[in-house]
Amino acid sequence: MTVGLESPLNNFLGKAQHNLSGPLPICIKLVDGLLLSLSENLDDSQFPTSARLFHLAFSSWRSGIILAQAGAGSQVPLCMRHVVETSLYSYLFSRSTEWEDIWWTRETNSASKQRMRNGKQGPLKRSRELLKSENENLFRFVSNSESHFIDFGAHPNVFQLVNATVVTDDDNAETHLTAFLGDDESRARSLISCLGIGFMLSEFFETIWPLRFDICNGAGIRAEAFGQGNLYINAIRFAEPKE
Repeated sequence: MTVGLESPLNNFLGKAQHNLSGPLPICIKLVDGLLLSLSENLDDSQFPTSARLFHLAFSSWRSGIILAQAGAGSQVPLCMRHVVETSLYSYLFSRSTEWEDIWWTRETNSASKQRMRNGKQGPLKRSRELLKSENENLFRFVSNSESHFIDFGAHPNVFQLVNATVVTDDDNAETHLTAFLGDDESRARSLISCLGIGFMLSEFFETIWPLRFDICNGAGIRAEAFGQGNLYINAIRFAEPKE
C-alpha cells in the first residue's frame, strides 16, 4: 500500500488540531496557571521526590487537557487516573521516608518490590489511610474519582465503550461505530472532569506544602477558578438540547 502525504491518519490529526485550536474555558486556564505557578515554586522543596512526582502529575494533567480539547475523551480517564495515583504517591512520600526508600529500591531489592506489589498493604493503601486521617474531604474526592475513572475508561469497561459508540440506523440495520473524536458536548464533559482533578491536584499541593501554596495565592486563584467553573458548567447545561 502506498501512503502519500494525505492519509486517514493525517485527516484524523487535522481534525484533532482543529479542535485544539479552539478556545479553552477560563476556568481551565486559571487552574493551569495555578498549577504552573505551584510547580515553579518547588526548586528547593523539603520533599524532593514528592516535588518531582507533583511535576509528573501536572504533566499528565496537561496531557489529559490535550486529549479532552482534541476530542479524544474516551482516553482522558487514563491520564486522570495517573494524576490521582501519582498525587497519592507524592503525598505518601512527604509523610513516610520509609515508603519513599522502598519505592526507590523496588527495582533492585526483592523485598521492596514485594511490598510495592502488596495490594492489601501496599503504598497506595497506606497513602489513602494517611490522607483520610488528615484531609477526609480530599480522601473522599480521590476515592470517588478513582472509581469513576475506572468505570469510564481507565479500564476497558462498559461505560467507556457506550460513550465512544455512535449508532446509525440504515435500512433497518443498526451499525455501531467507534467515535475517535467526540463532539462539542463530549469535549466539554471531558474538560469538566479535568477541571475537578486540577482542583484536586492543587489541594494535594496545599496539604504537602501549605506555606508555598499561600505564597502563590493558591486559595484566591482556586476560588476564582471555581467560580468560573460553575459559570462554565451552567453554560454547558443551558446549551444542552432539551428533551
